[in-house]
Amino acid sequence: MLSYWFLSPIAVTFYFIFSITYNIFFHPLAKCPGPFLASISHIPSFYHACKGDWHLWLWRCFQKYGNKFRATPNMVLFRSPRAHHDIYNYKANAKKSNFYDSWSRNERDLYTLNITDVALHAKRRRLLNSAFTEQSVRAAGMSMASHINRWVELLFDDDQKASCWSEPRDMKAQVEALIFDILGEQCFGESFETKEQDSIRSRFKNIPNAIEVFLKMMYPLTKSPLLDAVIWLKPRGLSRLIDATLSKEVREYYEFEQECVNRRLAAESSATKRPETTAPREDFFHFLYNAKDPDTNEPGLLKDDLLAEIHMLIIAGTHTTSTALTAVLFYISSNFDVYHKLCKEIRTTFSSTEEIQYGQKLSSCKYLRACIDETLRMAPPGPAEFPRQILQRGATVNGEYFPAGVIVGAAGWASGHDEGLYGDSEAYRPERWIESEANTAVDVARIKRGFSPFSKGPGNCVGQNLAILEMMMTIGRLVYYADLKLASTVSRGKDNLGWGRDPRHYQFWDAHIGMGERIELQFKKRN
Repeated sequence: MLSYWFLSPIAVTFYFIFSITYNIFFHPLAKCPGPFLASISHIPSFYHACKGDWHLWLWRCFQKYGNKFRATPNMVLFRSPRAHHDIYNYKANAKKSNFYDSWSRNERDLYTLNITDVALHAKRRRLLNSAFTEQSVRAAGMSMASHINRWVELLFDDDQKASCWSEPRDMKAQVEALIFDILGEQCFGESFETKEQDSIRSRFKNIPNAIEVFLKMMYPLTKSPLLDAVIWLKPRGLSRLIDATLSKEVREYYEFEQECVNRRLAAESSATKRPETTAPREDFFHFLYNAKDPDTNEPGLLKDDLLAEIHMLIIAGTHTTSTALTAVLFYISSNFDVYHKLCKEIRTTFSSTEEIQYGQKLSSCKYLRACIDETLRMAPPGPAEFPRQILQRGATVNGEYFPAGVIVGAAGWASGHDEGLYGDSEAYRPERWIESEANTAVDVARIKRGFSPFSKGPGNCVGQNLAILEMMMTIGRLVYYADLKLASTVSRGKDNLGWGRDPRHYQFWDAHIGMGERIELQFKKRN
């Protein structure tokens, strides 16, 4: 017994010495530049995930070490268009890393974003694609219009005179409510009415905040030095322990998801039994519910699968779009020339707000799209890396060979702030995305090659066309109907924000999905 207690600390000590020695001298990434502590442990990644500035730390490391550095003992990250293509294209010899395994609530909680098995992911993605066709996006645009119109009305005070500005509005909360209500309509065929001030369904108002709490809770776990142990322990009791210790907000969020799925399952069942009296709602849930396995022609998604995919759609369909849209509002209201160019384009292209909808006319608004692209460059919804594990036979990334097992990735925020690619990368300049005498087609094509805010390849965002339409319709209708100006922000004017944070920029934090800061705008109706 004494020898056991004596040898255990010695064994642990030798393990750490061996591990550190291997990582420094013999690991395939041993010669890769990067912080020394990151080469022997996950402590830096865990620390910065807890702080919410992992994306900024990556950018600082690229500034120090060049366009490639070792971020953890087994992960190398890149900042170049070529590396991004090599890692994420359809033919890349890589799969999602165990980072994604840690997001599962339990063994049944498998959805398109967290499935690491290549074949299963491809099968699930085909089923998901059936809900995001051009026809469904066009139909979704029609339902968006009424929500956006009502949202714009609510931005004004009831007794506001035409020549007066409204009271300052918290646009982070306002935009989250709009996107959440649109998502309710698109996913479940009903509005959650969170944008209404006197909504009787007020408990839904807390759901966007609950999603944020959930992401901030989970993200540090995915960067933990004990990640492998956590993944191994989850099906062995840890998942139940985590569920038992969830905050009230997260429990309410899970209950909300379950209620929505149960309600829609009952509606679909009723429509199947009595098709002559009950017309099905053709929302995303309907298409997922009726998706067929191409091999068996049986239902492609069971109840647990539907719940898992809805969990993904709620998170991916709310905070990514709402953060990006809030950032667009910040940048256009903070840049006088940009705002007036945008107003001129919208107000001369359309003769009424109802014309601002899915179609060629909206697509022709190049400056509006450039404002969105420039915002996605400076404040991407996925600010850090999407890690991929190299498979057998290895892979070449950016001209360099890496063996199987190594984890690779390209960092979104750091890539968008790459001076080597964009030049004046800290300036908000939508004109860089539009061909002109001063900005040739070659210049535009060069920066577009390095621009992938929705990722690419088999892991790209299935709802990217829908998100772009939401932003274009919302900004277009708002600017057509009203004038706006920046009232105040939490960060604007502050000094000492830290290396990488510019007070001119929209400030946000990394929780795998970007979490933006509150901004305040005022509005005045146009004559």
